[in-house]
Amino acid sequence: IVVGDVHFEENFVLGEALLKAYEIESKVAIFPRIVVDETVFEYANKELPYFKKDMDGFYFYDFLKFAGYVYTNPTTKQGERFVNWGQFKTNILENYKKNRNNYAVLQKMNWLKQYCNDYYRENNLGNFITDEEIALVEDAIK
Repeated sequence: IVVGDVHFEENFVLGEALLKAYEIESKVAIFPRIVVDETVFEYANKELPYFKKDMDGFYFYDFLKFAGYVYTNPTTKQGERFVNWGQFKTNILENYKKNRNNYAVLQKMNWLKQYCNDYYRENNLGNFITDEEIALVEDAIK
């Protein structure tokens, strides 16, 4: 997410913000995150609560802030959490298993595991995915 000038014509788009967004997407957003450029904070002229600074110094949209929230499902009219932690964990572990030879995907899964574990620790919930669980997946593959 970037704030800046963009010029539109019928079949043409160009501008500093577009170039900055492309650079961020191609070189910085290598993990499964939505990176937010500093121009957004400058434009808002304040700290924005739904963004978190990552280990590489870039800010990203902190979607797990909504993890504990409950919303009403319009179909079932039942209260549901935004994040189904059991399914989320299963998906991550399955991706570790399916992509064991794909370094780029494993790098993304490691980031996601760390992000979830950080959220769990910040909320005194322990660990979301332990290294032992990852080792069990790796042992099952062998």
